[in-house]
Amino acid sequence: MLAGPWYENLEVWSIAISAIVGLGVGWLGAWATIRAARSQRGTLGWSITGRSGLLLHGPGLGSEITVNLNGRALSDPHITTFLLINTGPCDVTSAHFADNKPICFDLHVLVKAILNVANRDDGMPSLLVEKAEDTRIEVKPCLIKVGQVTEVTALVEGLPEFSTEAHLIDIDFSMGVVTATFGRRFVGGLLRQLSASILPSIPAFGVLSLLSRNTDEHT
Repeated sequence: MLAGPWYENLEVWSIAISAIVGLGVGWLGAWATIRAARSQRGTLGWSITGRSGLLLHGPGLGSEITVNLNGRALSDPHITTFLLINTGPCDVTSAHFADNKPICFDLHVLVKAILNVANRDDGMPSLLVEKAEDTRIEVKPCLIKVGQVTEVTALVEGLPEFSTEAHLIDIDFSMGVVTATFGRRFVGGLLRQLSASILPSIPAFGVLSLLSRNTDEHT
């Protein structure tokens, strides 16, 4: 039996604190697991990696240098590059493109040519990227696998300013989404690991503490 009022007994407080901490860790782990299970939406992120002018401007600078395309000189040529990244958790397929509409990147300057479309890793499918109208680049409905990073390089007339339009089903599409998504996954995985490793040991610690203390009192 425990001597004295219950609120003065260290064993009671040890078990209570252990139970509260255990419930808290268990709740966090369950929350992270349920959130991960329910989050079936895919995620596409994009980012601008370069907007470089090809000519120097100013008195006596580059006056003898010209950039020509199909025999015509460009007055303010720029090379711009942007990335399209599938951060998961699922592949993006043609079925995710609502009404078969493409992802559109409007650069708000004349797009003169798409110079290169390349994946960062081998073995990834090629994106269907085309120049559309005067200022737009489109990614047609296609397969974009989890982890795929594709870089698009274009020649434009003027300094580009990007805006996008996408009609995707169950796919979140936004600029700068990569870091946030990876951060959520890291926190969720960490909470699940903590709940799996810490939760089973906390109640046992409280019971062992009580048994040890009672043994000392009776010896």
